[in-house]
Amino acid sequence: MQQQLSLFAADLEDLRWSQPGQLPDRSGMYVYTHLIRGDDDPRRSPRPPGGRKDRAPHQTLGKTQPSHWYSKIEDLLRDEGPLTFNAISVLMLDLTADVTFMTPVDKALWNLVRDRRLVFSLSSPIRFRRVENTSPHTTS
Repeated sequence: MQQQLSLFAADLEDLRWSQPGQLPDRSGMYVYTHLIRGDDDPRRSPRPPGGRKDRAPHQTLGKTQPSHWYSKIEDLLRDEGPLTFNAISVLMLDLTADVTFMTPVDKALWNLVRDRRLVFSLSSPIRFRRVENTSPHTTS
């Protein structure tokens, strides 16, 4: 049997990365491309009987500031290596990217890219990694 063609980069070593400070085209449907999940993304925990206590986690997250998430995202990427936004969301919050999309967590991610703290892969699924040898993040 022939092996199925993969649309995604087979190995992290093969990924091409953005330049520090480079932002992607996020107009129109491109705003959703960083939500694509990787085959190796962790799964969030199963729903408990009766559901989760926080029935509107996107609203709860909306009460936070992007600056609250900067070090959490950077620390996770330092410890885990390149991750998709979905993996970042699951590992930090046990929520998938469709829930954390358009929240301060999402804004923090792109602020870190803009501020040259993170870069992103140029192929899908988009992964993010830290830029080494830079000063600590100071944007609020």
